[in-house]
Amino acid sequence: MARSQNSSGQSTPSPSSSRPATSKTSGARQKRPAAQIGRASRRKGKAGEREAAEFWREFYPEARRNNQTRGARQEGADIVGVPGWWPEIKRVKRIAAARWLEKTLEDQGDYWIAKGEWSGQDKVVVMAREDRGSWMFLVPPAVMRELLSAWKKLEDRQVPAHLMPHLERKIIESFEEPAHE
Repeated sequence: MARSQNSSGQSTPSPSSSRPATSKTSGARQKRPAAQIGRASRRKGKAGEREAAEFWREFYPEARRNNQTRGARQEGADIVGVPGWWPEIKRVKRIAAARWLEKTLEDQGDYWIAKGEWSGQDKVVVMAREDRGSWMFLVPPAVMRELLSAWKKLEDRQVPAHLMPHLERKIIESFEEPAHE
């Protein structure tokens, strides 16, 4: 509030510039009650699980969202009907690691443009691990589709029988954890 001096030199509120007191939150977005936040979060999670189930149905027609209920402590993956897989679905506003994947895809495009050729065979994967942690792999959806397609062929035994033991051994070896420093 603006202040002025009266004839005796004392500071007093200036009537012409006085404004009604406003709340610090006026104009700011009001916070929602916790119950509403929880509801919105659950709705977003369910939507993400439905989207993920649709992706998995491309390879496993029986894939569906696990009908988990609050408080019932039903165990299981978020998506069921995908034998041999345990999909855990997280739908969030931003994933920091996704920027790494975007940058890698951009770098790959820049590299092949500069080189003037591209075989189309390179698959992008971002590998990351925390100190003393295990490696995690982040791949674009097209690469995941290709991996799932190859996996399904193995599952459906569309690979010659004489190659199966060798391929299964190689797959198992590829998922084994290396010793950390």
